[in-house]
Amino acid sequence: MSDPIVTGAGSIAPGQIQFYDSIQPPLPAGGEYQLQVVQNIVGLKDGTKPQYSATQKFEVDGPRFQIDPASIHMVFPPANQGGMYHGVLPNIVFGTFAMPWLRKIDPSAPPSNTAPPWMGLLTIYQNEMPGGTTPQLSAPAVVTVGQLVAPSDTAILPPVLPDVAPANTGQVQVVDVQLPYFLGIAPALTELPVLAHAREVNTDGKVIAGVDEDGCFSVLMSNRVVQDGASNTVYLVSLEGHQNHLPQGPAIAPQYKKIRLVVLGSWSFTASRSPGSFLELMRQLCSKGHGGVDLLMMTESDITAKNALAHGALQSGYTALANDMRIGERSTSWYRGPLVPAPTQRDFSYGPYHTSDHAMNYDPDCGVFSHAYSAAWQIGRLLALSDPHFSRSLYNWRRRFFAAVKRTIDFQAVEDLVAPAMRSGANLTGAGVPAHMREFLRTQLLPLKDDLPRVIPRERNPMLAELSGVLTPAEVEDVVATGEDPVLAIKKKLQGGGE
Repeated sequence: MSDPIVTGAGSIAPGQIQFYDSIQPPLPAGGEYQLQVVQNIVGLKDGTKPQYSATQKFEVDGPRFQIDPASIHMVFPPANQGGMYHGVLPNIVFGTFAMPWLRKIDPSAPPSNTAPPWMGLLTIYQNEMPGGTTPQLSAPAVVTVGQLVAPSDTAILPPVLPDVAPANTGQVQVVDVQLPYFLGIAPALTELPVLAHAREVNTDGKVIAGVDEDGCFSVLMSNRVVQDGASNTVYLVSLEGHQNHLPQGPAIAPQYKKIRLVVLGSWSFTASRSPGSFLELMRQLCSKGHGGVDLLMMTESDITAKNALAHGALQSGYTALANDMRIGERSTSWYRGPLVPAPTQRDFSYGPYHTSDHAMNYDPDCGVFSHAYSAAWQIGRLLALSDPHFSRSLYNWRRRFFAAVKRTIDFQAVEDLVAPAMRSGANLTGAGVPAHMREFLRTQLLPLKDDLPRVIPRERNPMLAELSGVLTPAEVEDVVATGEDPVLAIKKKLQGGGE
């Protein structure tokens, strides 16, 4: 019933996210289906064409009255945490790609490519919870599935689930919510599709912080922002069978005062009180003691205001910090970040710096160090090394560089030992050459020293130094790093890459 979705490796580029309006399963959970097979036999000698058929009924199972906690990838705001969540819509992320659409909100409706989610998030404020000043719902309670669809209290509106019998003894967790309150905070049937979506994530090339390298997730959002300065509770509820009980739906019989909802999960958090709206915050920037560049300065005291050095440093955005020096002494040093409350002039004469200590500045007039540049150097270094591609490239460069240095040193060592002997015919005694090499040079190589061609490296011959070689400097570096035979490398290039 839905278009095919490619979720294999390489379906999206590294570091990208692809969003989907919904993931509609071809066979939603909870439906009764049958598979019918017909086989026709032809080509019989008697000319008959018998037909055989078989029918197999089956059901598609899926979460209904409870979900596996392991299927929840994360919730936001985080459970049992506090923070600035002003204007936030709580949301939950499932590791199951099609969780919000696995089941039909209307059990009797046929499968559809535009079916809304069967679950929703309700954000409940602290005063609306049981025990609050104006409670609007009961505490979660465990009842039988039969009591879910047929409550003993006739004022409670149950979900319409035709396939559930009142005698069902299975257990389910429910809350009874005041009906007017529910109609005021619950999403309408037309709003449900925009409160859920799916996403495919390819995290290749990113720093993995305890998440899957690649994944397909579904996200469900609440339609109610959190309350500032109070505790908030979010209920993940099943809306199956309540398609006609949502806001903007058909009229509900006046006998019902509450509505019974299946609780699939819940979490609580505390939202800090907002300091004000955006307009109020902007106005505060202009008020005395709050505005302008003062936000980038440390607060001055009577002592610092009377000290010219401290006053000038604070006015420039510096702050004094205790400094444990490498030699074991304790001192006070200046530090400031990149945001400064005074105009500055860029000076490119500084650097380059090879270590963080190299970037320390010393003021001989006051005898105080400044760690502003050294801290920036260290932060930049850590940010660079946290990038997997950069750190891997840096490691490979270092490996090639040290390999080239080692080959140069080895070559120079042999040349320094052998060349003088080849020129003078000396016996190499005491030159640090192993005995077997001295014997080889004395008996085999020295007699041919006048007949052997002399090879002078290009960079040592002034007449050839400016001429381009067969191999570029980059190719020479690769040959040195890989240890490939230079003759074979030249041969390959001259032959156009062939063997």
